Formats: sequence, structure tokens, C-alpha cells
Amino acid sequence: DISIINMYTLQSTVHISRGADSQSAVEVIAFHGFLAMTPVAPSLAISFKTLELFRRLRLRKPSFSVEVFAKVLCDFYTIPYRRMYRVALSNAFDIYLSIHRIIDRRVQQELGRASNNWRVLNACPACCYELVDEPHLTFSRMICIDGNNSLKRMAKVGNRDIGDTRQFMESDYYLSEDFVNQYTHEVKQRKPQPGVMDPPKDTTAEVSEPDFSDDEGGDPTDLAPDVPGARPCTENWKAAADDLKKKMWGIFEETGIFASACRHGFILWLMDMMKSGELVKYPLAIVAKVLALLQPHGMLGYDIGCDFESTIRRSSLGPLWEEHGWRCCVNAFHSYSHSFRCQTRNHLNNIAGMGLEDLETLERVFSASNQLALVVRYASQYRRHTYIDMFFKQWDEDKYANLGTMLYNNYRQALEIIRTELHAVAEAMQSLGICEEDLEKWYVEETEYFATLG
Repeated sequence: DISIINMYTLQSTVHISRGADSQSAVEVIAFHGFLAMTPVAPSLAISFKTLELFRRLRLRKPSFSVEVFAKVLCDFYTIPYRRMYRVALSNAFDIYLSIHRIIDRRVQQELGRASNNWRVLNACPACCYELVDEPHLTFSRMICIDGNNSLKRMAKVGNRDIGDTRQFMESDYYLSEDFVNQYTHEVKQRKPQPGVMDPPKDTTAEVSEPDFSDDEGGDPTDLAPDVPGARPCTENWKAAADDLKKKMWGIFEETGIFASACRHGFILWLMDMMKSGELVKYPLAIVAKVLALLQPHGMLGYDIGCDFESTIRRSSLGPLWEEHGWRCCVNAFHSYSHSFRCQTRNHLNNIAGMGLEDLETLERVFSASNQLALVVRYASQYRRHTYIDMFFKQWDEDKYANLGTMLYNNYRQALEIIRTELHAVAEAMQSLGICEEDLEKWYVEETEYFATLG
């Protein structure tokens, strides 16, 4: 007999007979629908159905923790909660997820999808599927990049040993740290200039800002030209981030994630921000992947895309960026915090070919992924990566299921705008005695005026 946990039957023990040809007790227990807690002489097992229920709950409610589910099981069994149940469930769940990943990997191999870049090149049908003789779009691909600080993880305290030293290396979402670090020295950290944009010093902060050397590299705007009046957008952004950095760099190992996604919400690549804010190596690593794998003549949206494009052009990726004809813009919502001169060139409303796209996709992604913050803040590095990988796989599956509805609704929205607004615009132009060429000329004149103003 062995003690079991089964959410569906609420049995406490089960008798399992071991045949003469069985290789191990764990194998026999698995044949009966249970996962043993230890590989040798197991005394407790959890049913696969119970673990699958927990997996499904976690996929639909990412903040649902192991401890909460362990307490639910104890309530059903009418026994007091003990920490041992949480530990047992957590360890069993790790093994169960490993089994799922092995099965998924074998399925992908049989389907011919085992290459490293298959998901990025095929996940989004709307971006990747191209018909024969299909007319070329103004931008072959629209993607957005951004960092998020919600998925931070606490660093170890003092000289304490780390109990879980495993490394999660099975995700095709994460770019390797070695690959990202290739772009550390692309930009040297710009020394701050005193002035009105400097944030006030926080004399009450308990954690001081570390004295980083040039090894950390600069941020995504440090190679932007020092043209008078051309940098208020990014100076505001950097000043607002300064106080936050001082408080979090010292206590967190990972300070968040840096992500990229296509315009339809499918995730392309992720990476951890390690004890830093949005250093230039993170977006440059994604740009390197974009130029290596995606079609030319695309659009990259970033909340500081105006200055980041200058950084790209002056980096080692500059010649390839120019050759492939990619360009940067500023996401629609963030663009309104930039100067009007910047908006005349980088706001999506002023870029032909952008249509109704706002490239604020990652704000919606992070709004959902922030649920993970409750369960990753004090998790091990292995489990944090596991939970993040789980979340984004489910996110992509949901996006795939809803893609047709999204495209249909967007198409209806575009038709409705044309139907309701076209007549009003035509009447206004007729009353003013102007044509479309006049509007285009005025836009050029406005852009030139603000480019030389001040």
C-alpha cells in the first residue's frame, strides 16, 4: 500500500501490486495513474489527473500558487495543512511539467518543427503566411519591443546557499544570456549632464545605486545625436527611471523581462533584465534576431524608438539595418509623451502604411503576464523561467484561437471608419478648396518647420 493524493476520488491509500517483470516501483505506480514523490522507495504519490487539474488552473490563472492548491487538497481531505504537502506538490509538479515538455518535444520532432526558429517563422499565420503573387505591404512585418519590471525575482540574502540550482534551458522563447551579452559594449554609458532634467537625489533610499562600470553598457538612447532640442523625449524617460533603478538593482536578481511580439500578439523572443533597467543590449539582441530571420522592410515599435533608431544605425548592426530597410517608430500611446517634433516623424498616424495599428501590443501582454508576479518574486530561477514559459505558451495558443475573430473585427472597424468618415473629410476639403496633394504638402511643411524650430 502507498499513500496517495487524488482530487477526484479522495482516496488516502491504494494497493499496487508489482509484477515480476517490472523495472521499478515508480514505473508500476505510474502505470496505475500516479506520480511517485521519490525515485526510490516512494511513500507518497499524486494522481496524474490531480496534477493535470493544477496545470490547467495555472494556465488559466497564473497567480494560482502551489500553496493555495495544496490547501485546497487538504480541505477536501479534511486534514490540517502542512508545509510538507506544498513541498511534495511543488516537486511533483516540476516532474509533471518535465514529462509534458518531453512529450511536446517528440511531437514537434515528428511534425518537422524541431528547428530552433520554427516557432518565430511560423507561429503567426497572419504575419508568416504569404500567398503566391500577394501584393507587397509597405511594411513586411510590424513588431514591438518593451521591458517590464513586474516579473522581478529576489536575489539571495547574504551568503546563504541556493537550494535549487537547476537551469531551465528548454524554452525557445528565451534568448541565451551569452547571445544577449554580445551587445553589451555596443554603447558606452553616457555620463549624465547636470540640468533641469536631473531627478532629485533620494536621500531616504535604503538601497543605494551600485557604481556600474562600462561593462554594463549604456541604455538604448545613448548613441542618439546631441542635437539641441532633439532629446527631451528620452531625457524625460531616463529621468523618471533613475529613482526606480536605485531602489531595485540591489535587491533583485532579475529585474524583469524584455520582450518582443508581432502586431497580432504572438511572442517572438524574451530575455531577463539582470540587475538593470532597459540596457541597450536587450533591444539590440532582438534587432539582431530580426535582421537574421525576418523579411526586410519592416517596422519596429518601441516607446523610445525615435532615439533608439539612431543607436541602431551607429552600432555594429547599422549597415545590416540600412540594407534590410527596417525602421523604428514610437508606439501610438507613448508617442504623445514625446515632443511634437518627434511626433511629426515617429507617430503612427503620420506614417503611411501603418493603418489602424498602434503597436501597443506588449502593454496588453504585460497586463496579463503581471499575474505571474505573485508566484515568481521569491521563486527559484528554474521555477520562474518555467512559469514564464508556461504562461507565454498558453498566451500564444489563445491568440492563435482568437486570430480570425481579431482580424475580422479589425477589418470591420476599417470599413466603418471609411464609411462614416470619408464623406465628412471630402466635404471639409471641398469647402476649403483643397485636395489631397495640399494635405501632403502641409504635412511636409509642418515637419520641416518643427525640425528647425528652436
